[in-house]
Amino acid sequence: MWADYYRSSIEPAPIIPDEPSDITVVISCTGKHQLKVGGSAKTLTASFIDVDGNPSEYQYGDWSFTIDGDDASNLLTLTPISDGKVKVLFGGDDTYINKILTATFTSGDLSSSLDLEILPL
Repeated sequence: MWADYYRSSIEPAPIIPDEPSDITVVISCTGKHQLKVGGSAKTLTASFIDVDGNPSEYQYGDWSFTIDGDDASNLLTLTPISDGKVKVLFGGDDTYINKILTATFTSGDLSSSLDLEILPL
């Protein structure tokens, strides 16, 4: 017999499903979760932690900001401080009082959000 129908020199490799990441990203801020119209800047920090809560190596990512689901980047002045740390100054007017600004940090498949209440000065 010239060929063996049931025999192959290529062994099938098992399919291993993607496991959920053991790393998560957490956003923290200085003071209360509030921004004031005409107030000072708030520092936001994106930190990476493992499943045991221990700090993990920083992974590059991007910040985005929304109010009521709409991009709010044009209302903010952002000043990068270091990896994962940014100062946010709200430049909107009084019409944004009592709205919620959602800050999101995304790094690959990891993402975390933090809500900040907009208050009068």
